[in-house]
Amino acid sequence: MTVSNFKRARCCILFFVILAFLAGFRWDVGIDWMSYYESFSDDINGNGNPLRLEPINLGMNIILRSFGYFDSRYWIWIMAIVTLFFTSKAIYLYSPSPLKSFILFIFMGFFFDSLNTVRQFCAVAISLYSWQYIIAGNFKSFIKWLVIAMLLHLSSVVVIPAYFLTKYSIKKNFLSFLIISGIFLSPISTKVAQFVVLHLPFKTAYADSEFIKYAVGSGNIFSYIRMLFPLFMLIYLKSVWKKIAKDKFSNFILSMSTIGMWMLVAFPTSQLVIRMSYYYEIAMIILIPLILRCKEIKLINRKILWALTLIYYSLFLFITYLSRPVAKIIPFTMKFDLLDGKLMVLLGIVISILLLISKGVSARSIHLYK
Repeated sequence: MTVSNFKRARCCILFFVILAFLAGFRWDVGIDWMSYYESFSDDINGNGNPLRLEPINLGMNIILRSFGYFDSRYWIWIMAIVTLFFTSKAIYLYSPSPLKSFILFIFMGFFFDSLNTVRQFCAVAISLYSWQYIIAGNFKSFIKWLVIAMLLHLSSVVVIPAYFLTKYSIKKNFLSFLIISGIFLSPISTKVAQFVVLHLPFKTAYADSEFIKYAVGSGNIFSYIRMLFPLFMLIYLKSVWKKIAKDKFSNFILSMSTIGMWMLVAFPTSQLVIRMSYYYEIAMIILIPLILRCKEIKLINRKILWALTLIYYSLFLFITYLSRPVAKIIPFTMKFDLLDGKLMVLLGIVISILLLISKGVSARSIHLYK
């Protein structure tokens, strides 16, 4: 391992440990934390409906309990480790600046999303890791990892079209079409999306939850504020696309980010679409560092972009999570009663398995870090 890669690995390991510590030992932090804590015990003990669980989640809980791990927080710990492991590994593989990528992972709200949408964000992290096989043109390995993600959360099926993004480059005219269509589609698509959500038996929670009322409710002003930065990024990318898209890797990251941004512009009030956009929007934690290292863009413009990104998402993070009691982030309560040898053995086994199965394409074959 070179000195440069050693520093990158050290940064990824440090953030993995810190974020895993926070995510694993949290107590009732995140909107759905308590429902997970209670419902998984009910499902396994026969008081709930185990058929609603995805196969890996159901199997994981059965195995945990068969070895005496009855507390649902052991499952929460495993999900945190898996999510952050694959996120950290992907950042190591793809990002020219892991530090900036982790800052974006936190400031853009992805870390806090992972505390709430636990199962889905675990699938997001695995699908993010699978991108290396898209770039390498290895469809078999890509599908293998995507199936694993789908067994954790079926929504990851929306990543399948991403495989074909390396074969096509988004043209400037099509980018203009996305910008215009997103602006004009947003008022209409809101009603359409809400109609669909209300008539999906397993998605009605997205239409009437408390989170919708304050964050992505039907037509409130905040819902449309959330589309401002994505719209700005679409316009900005139009002007710098050719300067950034120098190879298959950067073109793919640009395309994924563009799709994610367009989904947020076109469907700013639909919680269902917003959650589906995670699979594409998360490319932004790689794209922004790519832009910041592009010497063809003036240094002052890169600094302004970085400042605007941090300011916007800091405010957005404060409004959506930190200032809202219903988000259950502040106060960030932690309990350490599980901290014993039993937990350490479990985490050691999980991390060993993850290291064993994640021997993917090397960073050198993905991108040349100069």
